[in-house]
Amino acid sequence: MTNTGNITAVFNRLILTASIFMIGAYFAVLQFGYLFMLEVFLTSRSISYFIALFFWLLGFLIGLNLKKTTNYIILLCGSIIAYYLFYFINILFPFKSGALIFLGLLILISGICPGYFFIQFQSIYKNVKHLFFIENNGFILGIIISLLGAINMGEWFIKFAPGAMGLIALLLSLYTIILSQHAKNNITEN
Repeated sequence: MTNTGNITAVFNRLILTASIFMIGAYFAVLQFGYLFMLEVFLTSRSISYFIALFFWLLGFLIGLNLKKTTNYIILLCGSIIAYYLFYFINILFPFKSGALIFLGLLILISGICPGYFFIQFQSIYKNVKHLFFIENNGFILGIIISLLGAINMGEWFIKFAPGAMGLIALLLSLYTIILSQHAKNNITEN
């Protein structure tokens, strides 16, 4: 391998690691966005956290059991769309506890993506322990971003941060998937 090939390989590895880290941060911002919206628009009781977590983890388990042929990008876009549907339903119908099941289904839809993330990216990032480690550290950063953002920016953060982070996660995911496809094609051609 040439020196240029080594530099390219290192660069690609850094991009992959940064992608996984940022995707983990997106998942945290999304999950905490749901929690904050439940707190603001439905109930300000501690049960809000458990409602959001229950539906999120249910979606996560569904995502872990999807076939490998599922399109991760569609799931990622679906998680963003579900979040904003959740937001608009809460804006239009605040404090309607009857909508909780439907709102829970939207959280579940968003939770499918993180579950399937591990299926999708384990074929790209061979060491699953490192994959989980990097994504988890991104998730921790996302929790910190969510808490600081909600405290300092309030509703602005709830409105815009998940969409912005989702767009970044989408672009990084696309780049990573294209990069991995390119690498597979080079291996099969040689």
